[in-house]
Amino acid sequence: MSTLENLVKGGRIGRVTGLLSSLLNIRVVMQMKDHELQPIVKGRGSKTFKKWLDELVATLANRSVAEIGISYAGTNEFANEMKAVLQPYVEKPISVLETGSIIQTHTGENAWAILIRYNS
Repeated sequence: MSTLENLVKGGRIGRVTGLLSSLLNIRVVMQMKDHELQPIVKGRGSKTFKKWLDELVATLANRSVAEIGISYAGTNEFANEMKAVLQPYVEKPISVLETGSIIQTHTGENAWAILIRYNS
C-alpha cells in the first residue's frame, strides 16, 4: 500500500500511526495469510516496493510458476513494471487488471496486489 490513509478511515489502524506513516512516507507490502493481512516489508518511499520485487524475483528463480496475476488501484505504472520483470518466470501471459471501486475504497490510490500460483 502506498498510503495508509484508507486504513485509518476504515478504523483498521490508529490515527497516530496513519499520521506518522504519511509524514515519513512509509510504504507497506502485506500478504494475505489465514484470511488476515500481515505486513512483510515496511520502508520509506517507492524503493520499498522495488526492493521487495527484487526479493520476489530471487525467490521465483528457484520455483516453478504456473501463473501470475496483478491487480492495481489508480495508475498502472508499477503494475506494468512488475509484469515486465516477472514475465520471464512464467509461460502464460501475466494478466494486469484494474480493481473495482470497492477494493480501491479500502486500499487507496496506487495500491496493487499480486497472485502467484506455483506448479505442484
